[in-house]
Amino acid sequence: MKRKALSLERIEWLFPLRGRWLRYLLQGLGIVGGVALGSIAGGFGLSLLTYMFDWLFFRWTVATGQYGWTLLATVPAGAALGSVTGLASVLILQGKGRTGGWVSVIGGCLLGALLLDRTRALGSQTLVPYFLPLIWAALLVTTGLRRLKRPTSSTEFEARDIP
Repeated sequence: MKRKALSLERIEWLFPLRGRWLRYLLQGLGIVGGVALGSIAGGFGLSLLTYMFDWLFFRWTVATGQYGWTLLATVPAGAALGSVTGLASVLILQGKGRTGGWVSVIGGCLLGALLLDRTRALGSQTLVPYFLPLIWAALLVTTGLRRLKRPTSSTEFEARDIP
């Protein structure tokens, strides 16, 4: 038996309180939940990926007792990148694709610039812990730009297809 998705219309049917405030409340809870889940998943996920990357390519750094300092650098970066990714994803799922694209582009540029500044300030040896977060920031920017290049309505499709 196929389950139906929990849509806004179904929630309004379950809770007969009508009005725009319910819609705004559910959208706000979705945004807060997306940012929180993205932050937690980004912090843990980036730390795990960085550990695996260093274990594969720089095994001698993992063997030292000071590898925790690398994780202290990747957890906040992953949390920040995860929260931007979560916010952009929730906005895109809510039908606000252009806003989600702008969030991705601006958030990826700002966090990428911050990561590059930290790398420059700490020296060239710290590029390795920030390698994966810089790739994540670049992916945020490119997906945001691709989202912004998409047409937003069917009239833009028709205008583009006319020779």
